[in-house]
Amino acid sequence: MSHYEQNISRETPQDITREMVGRDSEKLYDVADKFGTAGLYVRTEATLDEHELLDSTDVRWAMSVGFALHSADVRTNGRYNDHLMIVGLQVIENFNVANPDIIAAAFLHDAIEDHPKDLAFMLTGEDISEVDDATAREIAYVALREKLPRVADIVLDVSNPIIPKDEEGNYVEDKLVAYTRHTTELLEDPTKGKSGLLKLSDFMHNAVNNHLTIGEKRKKLDKKYIMQYDAYLRYVYSPHSEVPEESRQDIYYALIDGLERATLRREKDELEDKRDRWRSRIASAAMSPKRLLKRVSKIGSKGTDSSPRDDTEPQHL
Repeated sequence: MSHYEQNISRETPQDITREMVGRDSEKLYDVADKFGTAGLYVRTEATLDEHELLDSTDVRWAMSVGFALHSADVRTNGRYNDHLMIVGLQVIENFNVANPDIIAAAFLHDAIEDHPKDLAFMLTGEDISEVDDATAREIAYVALREKLPRVADIVLDVSNPIIPKDEEGNYVEDKLVAYTRHTTELLEDPTKGKSGLLKLSDFMHNAVNNHLTIGEKRKKLDKKYIMQYDAYLRYVYSPHSEVPEESRQDIYYALIDGLERATLRREKDELEDKRDRWRSRIASAAMSPKRLLKRVSKIGSKGTDSSPRDDTEPQHL
């Protein structure tokens, strides 16, 4: 078990310094693995301070609200708030962008999608727990826009759409198809370059590092993310991309590497699934002697040996 996994249930250490987790000492993902949430928080404050964002009222407010909304959320490999910090840190450290609206939106990028009712309550004091999800999102967006209009627009842009259901409770459209279309449309929209940049950072933490996801969810996400890579690769070098010229090549190659690794994992998973299905069939047949005898008899009847069989004794394979 890594330090990262251990730190999920451990109290925050008080002896982590900026020097220990700074960019000169540790790579971003190594901080998460070695020092957990506490180390990421120290790294976040140091990076924000370095780029004169720590004193930004909007950024500090967004960070506090994002942490509060996701305080009880966990991923398979860590706290959800770790994800919020990494998405923001990537924008600054790896993309070389320190736009306060994008950084504030990074801490809130899943707020409208995952916690619209809580966000609306925090901003308005009104209990909207009884309204449907689509209405809750609209209320949360309007409330956030009154506080931070540009940030609210970015957060809404990167939120995955709600897929309606028919009268029988089935989705009217395949979720993966809808997700892919929404992502492609966002990344190709020349008026939404900043939103595309944040979506890219979110994708790189989720997809390029999906090998860190634990359990069966990793297989499901690989299938989902492989379909998205093309849109992100095109966005990096698109005319409206907010990715600085000096950062584009590294990001492009990181995406290519992530796609190659995901494809290899997917191929391996498919082979293992096929092997498991055959093992299951063999095991099922082995537990059913009558079925085995019937199959053996059927095979024997097709052979060249026409001599009568003695069916009083089972035929051993």
